[in-house]
Amino acid sequence: DDDDGVDDACDNCPGIGNDLQANGDGDALGNACEGNPSSLLSTIQLFEPFAAAPPPQWDASAGWIVDSDVLQFLPGACGGKPCLGTAFHQTSVSGVFGVETSFMFMPGQDGAAGLVGGYGSTTPPIAFSCQLARTGSALTLDIWRNNLADSSLSARIDTNTVSGDPAAPSTYPQHMLMTWDGQKLTCRVWGPEIGDTKADVGAGQLSSPMVGKTGLAVWNTSAVFMNFARYGP
Repeated sequence: DDDDGVDDACDNCPGIGNDLQANGDGDALGNACEGNPSSLLSTIQLFEPFAAAPPPQWDASAGWIVDSDVLQFLPGACGGKPCLGTAFHQTSVSGVFGVETSFMFMPGQDGAAGLVGGYGSTTPPIAFSCQLARTGSALTLDIWRNNLADSSLSARIDTNTVSGDPAAPSTYPQHMLMTWDGQKLTCRVWGPEIGDTKADVGAGQLSSPMVGKTGLAVWNTSAVFMNFARYGP
């Protein structure tokens, strides 16, 4: 799926091109997909290339379609209002984990896209997302608390400026990794023509535990996702 010439079934980082399969610590996860520190994540628990329509084992809000091996969100499903579109894999996680995706925005649209996790049993349902946001000529990496009851972003917990070309997310696939080490939620985004950027928040800044379902999230734009991976210790 990452065009590096290595079949997904034996690729140690199936969502990011790494034709040499570099693996400094000798675990099941290649250097290109490691968290920080590299010992945090060691196994590939799930890889979804979105080859089937609809993708099995996914719970998606209205507006998601599978087209040519990508999962796409079309904001017209929100009736012309800004809203959060989510697609969660049905399996839940607890403890240390990482999730990763490659994605693009549609040209000429502001909005945000990325990863979401921590969708558990809280009332109202809450999750936390890492979002690459584009507003005019600015790019930011944001961590949001999401209220899934009304499809809103709810509250931004952290933000960092992303350097580079604001058109890049519409021209090249960008990569995002979300990790939870039991104490800190870390978001990282990188890709062609944008700066490698991180944002993180401690457990005390979250209103509920980082346990439950993980997946993809889009705010007020159209975005395509090439894949989704989940890693464990």
